[in-house]
Amino acid sequence: MIIVFGVDGSIQSRHAIREAARLLPLKQARLFAVAVASVPPIPVDVMPGGMGSAGISVQTALLEQAEKASLRVLAEARGLFLELGLEATTVERLGSPAEEVLALAHEVQADLIVVGAHSYGPLERFWRGSVSDQVAHRAPGAVLVVHLPAGC
Repeated sequence: MIIVFGVDGSIQSRHAIREAARLLPLKQARLFAVAVASVPPIPVDVMPGGMGSAGISVQTALLEQAEKASLRVLAEARGLFLELGLEATTVERLGSPAEEVLALAHEVQADLIVVGAHSYGPLERFWRGSVSDQVAHRAPGAVLVVHLPAGC
C-alpha cells in the first residue's frame, strides 16, 4: 500500500498522521509526506509606485520564507512518523497545496491520500479555500479526511 500525507504543520495535520497510524497498518505501507510552499502572486502593477523589479524581489523573499517553512513542516512530520515507529519519504513542492498533493499521489500511484481538515466556516472556507475538500473531490482514489475531535 502507498499512502500520501498532505502536511502543513497544523494540529490537524499532526492529528491526521496519528489517526492514520491508529487505524491503518502503516508499517507495511510506503509513506510519503508532502509539504507545499505556496505564495500567491503579487501583480507588479499593484505594487506601490509601480515598483517593477521590487515586486519580483518581494515575491522571491516570500517564496524563500515559504520554502523554509515547508522544510520545517517536513522535519516535524518526519519526527512524528519516527515517534510512531514509521518511516516516510518527505517531499517538498512549490505551488497549490491541493494540486501538488494530488500530483504526488498520481506520480507514486498512491492507494490512499490522508489530509487533516481545518473545519473552517463558510466565509473562511471561501477566502482561504479548503485543501481537504479539493483533494477529496478530485482524487482518483481513496481519501481519508481527518477532523479533530469535538472540543479541540
